[in-house]
Amino acid sequence: MLGADNRILYTNKNYFINMDRKKIIQISLFVIVVGILAWLLWWMFWREGSQIIIPGITPDQTGTLPTNQTGAPTGQVIDPVTGLPISGQITVPIVTSTPTNIPNTNQPVSDKALGGLTTAKTVLDKTVQDIVPVQDGKSFNYYDSRDNKFYRLNANGEVEALSDKRFFNVQKATWSPTADKAILEYPDGTNIYYDFTQDKQVTLPAQMAEFNFSKSGENLGFKWESALPNDDWLGVATPNGSDVKFVEPMNNAASDVQVAWSPNSQIIAFYREGAGQNQSEVYFIGQNGENFKSLTVNGRGFEGQWLDDGKNVLYQIYNDASGSRPSLWLTRADGDNVGMNNNSLGVQTWLDKCTVSGASAYCAVPEYLPEGAAYVPEVANNIPDQFYKIDLSTGAKTLLAKPIGDQSQYSASQVMVSSDGSTLYFVDQATGKLYSINL
Repeated sequence: MLGADNRILYTNKNYFINMDRKKIIQISLFVIVVGILAWLLWWMFWREGSQIIIPGITPDQTGTLPTNQTGAPTGQVIDPVTGLPISGQITVPIVTSTPTNIPNTNQPVSDKALGGLTTAKTVLDKTVQDIVPVQDGKSFNYYDSRDNKFYRLNANGEVEALSDKRFFNVQKATWSPTADKAILEYPDGTNIYYDFTQDKQVTLPAQMAEFNFSKSGENLGFKWESALPNDDWLGVATPNGSDVKFVEPMNNAASDVQVAWSPNSQIIAFYREGAGQNQSEVYFIGQNGENFKSLTVNGRGFEGQWLDDGKNVLYQIYNDASGSRPSLWLTRADGDNVGMNNNSLGVQTWLDKCTVSGASAYCAVPEYLPEGAAYVPEVANNIPDQFYKIDLSTGAKTLLAKPIGDQSQYSASQVMVSSDGSTLYFVDQATGKLYSINL
């Protein structure tokens, strides 16, 4: 028999042996569980082509995010580190490292816009800034920031310098309707009026901003941004800065004033004023203090563009019904007809992604827009666009093209159409290159 001391020693030895076995088993199980969880996390979130799935949202068969009944995706922004929703008012669709909107290249690609995948041809394989159509709509003026010069791309595809001078660090160029004169704005606040036909320049006051030429090009609308509080003005002048006339004080409302000449130059600007959560009043400002009838719109963020007939205004707004996404509307805006035929065009995009040619608008429309996109337009920079033609007399919409070319997708800006209606041009926001689509 074992002595008392030996029995205690034997018992303790067995106890520690059993404890070691339990620890080994527990540690092994822990390692296995952690390994399985790590594999599951990798499978769901980080493997190639994976998507983060939010309750209530599942990818459809095309690989694009599904939409709710208003035609827009819903969801929350997910922190890639914690995997938890990020708080905030604006919810956006999840964009993984693998694009979810690459066109199905198994579909046929057409050289002409027939409503499907359409070849986007490279017109200028370089970054262009402030491009503007000239004459037949197949010639263009633009600024090249690489060598600080202005150029013209003529109808034969040849590039020629507009001037031998270099214009360093031009921030923005506002062209006259004839595209032979421009207001050049610089980062230090300097403003220059330049006549390219005569190679002459005039320095304009630094207080001038947000320039807009009248339809004839003979006058210039602008905002006067004073260093003094409540002393901002809406003004007009000749393009070289002479004959300055201050039209209306803007006080603290400069951000709600848009310089926009009507074709007959009777109206020089829009002024928007909130009239509730989903309504605004838009006032038309003339040169001589006229009392024009105002326009009531069903949303906020009004920005408008006169049509050439001088009777209608194409505009964008956002409201709760659109999920705070920009929507296009059309209304009468002449005399006592202001507000007549004020209808939504059923298109969610920005006005500056459209151009008007004849009785039609040509618009680059994102394939989807996150809720709240009107507040942060930059969220659409990496969302592919499709091109639509909108008949402004009937409101009928026609899908023209899903562009594909040296890139699988494009987000367009500065949309233009040749005067004969045969070609659509656009600048890709990612590359700054000029592309064309045959209509």
